[in-house]
Amino acid sequence: MGAGTGTGVERYGDRWRASPAPPGEPVAAAQSATGAGAVSVDVRVHERAAGGTEWRVLRLRDATRGWDPPGLGAVAYDARGRLWVGAPKGIAVREASDGWRFVERDRLPVTDFTGIAAGAEGDVWLASRRGAVRVGDGTLEYRQGRRWLPSDDLAAVAVADDGTAWFATAAGVGGIGRRTPTHAGKAAGIEGAGGRKHRRTEWGDGGGARE
Repeated sequence: MGAGTGTGVERYGDRWRASPAPPGEPVAAAQSATGAGAVSVDVRVHERAAGGTEWRVLRLRDATRGWDPPGLGAVAYDARGRLWVGAPKGIAVREASDGWRFVERDRLPVTDFTGIAAGAEGDVWLASRRGAVRVGDGTLEYRQGRRWLPSDDLAAVAVADDGTAWFATAAGVGGIGRRTPTHAGKAAGIEGAGGRKHRRTEWGDGGGARE
């Protein structure tokens, strides 16, 4: 676990301790299960190997597309060791093979991300100033409105062991639970009109757009 601070990056093992960071003001930090670290500093993302002390600037791009620099953003590692970056230009995911995948901002409901957190089951949640985005199971879902959280203005997110995504919002702490739908529940959702009644944006409140 890691955190970005004004004086560097701090890691939590048996205790909090200072860790040298790249020059600049850290915006966000993350640590993988293997001990690798990533820091968003100014408009770039830096990474350090597990047990290493040297930081290298990541180039968020492949042979044909990408962002360099990506802009201020949030960073997180998921349970599979993939690095996620949420930036004004969209979402970038680095696979274990070091290849990047991108979701451009014109395919997203929001891009003003303030935090990212990954759950044990593979779900990844992104907090923003205008609601939450969940990525998982080949879908991208937008959670917006008081039906889900006390406020859409989200400052941070953390995912509990039971899959609940907890958010620090401008109106207090709120959580969105992880539910595994049954066949009967899916049928009821398709046939019911409740979703249409509560749909306030093209992204809806509970359906989701395909990645």
